[in-house]
Amino acid sequence: MTLLQACLLAILQGLTEFFPVSSSGHLVLLQRLFGFQEPQILFDTLLHTGTALALIVYLRRELFQMILALVRLGQTKAHPEDKEARQLLGHLFIATLPIIIIGYLGADFFESLFVSLKTVGLALIGTAIFLFLTKNTHPQQARETSSQAILIGLLQAAAIVPGLSRSGLTIGGGLYLGLPRERAARFSYLLSLPAIIGASLYQLLKQGSLTEKHQIYIYLLGLIIATGVGYFALVFLTKLVRGGKFYLFSIYCFLLGGLVFLSTIW
Repeated sequence: MTLLQACLLAILQGLTEFFPVSSSGHLVLLQRLFGFQEPQILFDTLLHTGTALALIVYLRRELFQMILALVRLGQTKAHPEDKEARQLLGHLFIATLPIIIIGYLGADFFESLFVSLKTVGLALIGTAIFLFLTKNTHPQQARETSSQAILIGLLQAAAIVPGLSRSGLTIGGGLYLGLPRERAARFSYLLSLPAIIGASLYQLLKQGSLTEKHQIYIYLLGLIIATGVGYFALVFLTKLVRGGKFYLFSIYCFLLGGLVFLSTIW
């Protein structure tokens, strides 16, 4: 992998991890374009780690509040913001269970999909349809319920398939369920943290430690770029969701998915 290729992959990861266009699908496409014989799983893992760091910085207030709520769990004096923070933490926990179970049981199967361009094309088209239908959604409640959290978690688990956008399905799912736009976005962001970190740790343990053959400086540069680009992508996406323009990503997903699918049958 050259320095230019690593930078392009890192920029792509930083943008597409949070934009509802499927980061995994784009990485498959770009790696195929570069002619990699096998998926660069270890490098992909570091890029996902970079976007996790971007999330931690962007969501620092929510994360700090949840940590405080846990620390003050045994105190007699109740803090009004702690109840909501603990409820949110509980919803995030139950919403994370589906991806843990499905990801563990089907790890080898899902990894095999990363070499199938036809799968990526069809999944991108599916993402496009899902995104477009969020156009007419309207907020109906202040926050998610436990059952709704599970449904959003199942959508996140489905997005293990390359081409199905994790942010697209989870933010869109929140919008379908009637959550306020920014609440749907931030719940999706928070939900992605354990999934990204867990997948990164799993792959790092599976692949082993970095050695000279992995060109360490290139990998570290990719990590830094993915972190910076990911943070600014979060800022931009939140503004777009808040403005009711989330569905616009469906145009891109449909065009790209159609081109990819047609390229596999010609």
